[in-house]
Amino acid sequence: MDIKILPRKLSGTVTAVPSKAEAHRKLICAAITSERIPSKVRNVSFSADVCATLDALKAIGCNFEVIGDSVIFHKFIPAGEITIDCRESKETLMLMLPLVCCFHSISATFTGSNSLIDESLENLIRVLSSKGLKTDYNGKMPFKFEGDFPSGECYAQSYLNISGLMLALPHNNTDSMIVVSQSDASRAFSDMTAEVLREAKILTAFANGIYIIRGGQAYSLIDTDIGGDFSLASNFVVANAISSNIRVTGLDAMSPQPEKAIFEIIRTTQSSNCKAFELDASDIINLVPILAVYACSLEGVSRINGIKTDFYDCRTLITATCDMINSVGGNAKAFTDHIEIEGVKKLHGGVIDPHDDYRIVLASAILSTICHEPVIIKNCECFTRYYPTFFIDFRRLGGIADISLN
Repeated sequence: MDIKILPRKLSGTVTAVPSKAEAHRKLICAAITSERIPSKVRNVSFSADVCATLDALKAIGCNFEVIGDSVIFHKFIPAGEITIDCRESKETLMLMLPLVCCFHSISATFTGSNSLIDESLENLIRVLSSKGLKTDYNGKMPFKFEGDFPSGECYAQSYLNISGLMLALPHNNTDSMIVVSQSDASRAFSDMTAEVLREAKILTAFANGIYIIRGGQAYSLIDTDIGGDFSLASNFVVANAISSNIRVTGLDAMSPQPEKAIFEIIRTTQSSNCKAFELDASDIINLVPILAVYACSLEGVSRINGIKTDFYDCRTLITATCDMINSVGGNAKAFTDHIEIEGVKKLHGGVIDPHDDYRIVLASAILSTICHEPVIIKNCECFTRYYPTFFIDFRRLGGIADISLN
């Protein structure tokens, strides 16, 4: 699928789509709550990844029904031997794997795309194996885990490892500690997990690189809403800042999502007469492409630092982001863990290869609003997994985008 976009400013109102990151966590907490009492999660967007988590919850013994945009959990009775198909959802795998290991007598087989295999998964498998669980993992899908995950001290590196353990360990009877063994591990998403847990009446504490998880706690996420996705909405927020007139609704200023920083970044640059910025993006990796687009509209050379983590392929992200800018006449330079973008007066348009990254597709569409010639995004199907209605919203705001199937 290719998309040709004509240069055009956008105008109107768009409602932010619900956050997948919040959905994964709140659905899991609500499902565990239903061991005792029914629970309800509203404003769910049923993307492929969220559906993978719902199917995983069904596999482990959760009973629920979907009514409109709500999921109502009736009863959770942990199953015995189960199979969980994670498809292509990394969060489903990394959040569900520790959880099922905390339910006694469960033997779980995990299937899905081999693209899920990476260093963060192997680190989590080492953590679980070190606690006495048995696995036949050999570097590919599927693999099996069985045994009981005991309380105690765990060492983790990836923020997804930390989040999965945080969701799982309160179910154990005694206290645990999660030790963050790398100083550059991002806390942003584990902090979001802690915030969701607090809403579910689960207490955690963090100090000196250690999360303390009290055992024997009862989940109580009875009635909750999924907030709008700041990461996806940031594309329209930036469009508004550089050329357009868009009102974005459905975002909660109290959201635990780290990407809400986009508003502060824009406010700061605008208060400095739209001069270039320098920032650390280690907690907001998803914003890197759209921040690069924003930098094109500013005066001077902006620098986006901290593009490194064990979950994202940041080398590809750096390359794809710079290629996007340079393909339309901009000036972006790639370095090992950062990008420099020079603001330019004119972007002419061109052909963009998104490198199979939905963030590049969305940012490229916004980049077109400050180009003078059409922008063509090649092989852009990847956006449909994350924001399938993006170009519907884009056209409602006055954008002109023609889709052609290859």
